[in-house]
Amino acid sequence: MCPAKRDHLNIEGLYEGYEKGEKKRYYRRCHAIYLMYSQGKSLNDIVSFFKVDRDMASRWLNRYESEGIGGLEDRPIPGRPLESEGEVAKKI
Repeated sequence: MCPAKRDHLNIEGLYEGYEKGEKKRYYRRCHAIYLMYSQGKSLNDIVSFFKVDRDMASRWLNRYESEGIGGLEDRPIPGRPLESEGEVAKKI
């Protein structure tokens, strides 16, 4: 990574997301990117450690580089929201 691009990195934010993140997927992504930038781990190291495929790890990295730490948050899932059991019972 070129030094100019590295200047915008938020290593402290990644560490905080990894340590205090409430959602497992989010803190896992933060942890992976944190290891890459703070400890020099390779994409292959991340794939092996987190047991994800290379495309997934690349997606995490690309989202972080293009959107910052906010890019590691879960994205909205398209489609109709699930109904609770109470809502289903009311319809019956």
